Amino acid sequence: MTSDAIRAAVQDDAFAQALYAAMCNVDWRKEGHAAEPWGTSWRQAGQIVADLRRRGESYLAFYCSWTDDRDRVDEGVVRPDVAEALARLGWHPQPMSRSTVA
Repeated sequence: MTSDAIRAAVQDDAFAQALYAAMCNVDWRKEGHAAEPWGTSWRQAGQIVADLRRRGESYLAFYCSWTDDRDRVDEGVVRPDVAEALARLGWHPQPMSRSTVA
């Protein structure tokens, strides 16, 4: 799920938090791959986003700790711009039974 475009997009705090939320409780499938869908823990999702930002942040910057309710996306929700950015890389959400695709 890494690319220069994603690394640039996650520099925006709201997009970074939305990407974190999109990896929580959502399985992702890569186009052209018959393998099982990819999913991760909330903690690992936070670490992935922190690593992409290259700011020396901890996973705790994202993991269950977003405080600006106005821009916050709930875990398990895939915001349309995040879905579009990942679709350009061939990734598509496969919601788990308790997640929501916006």
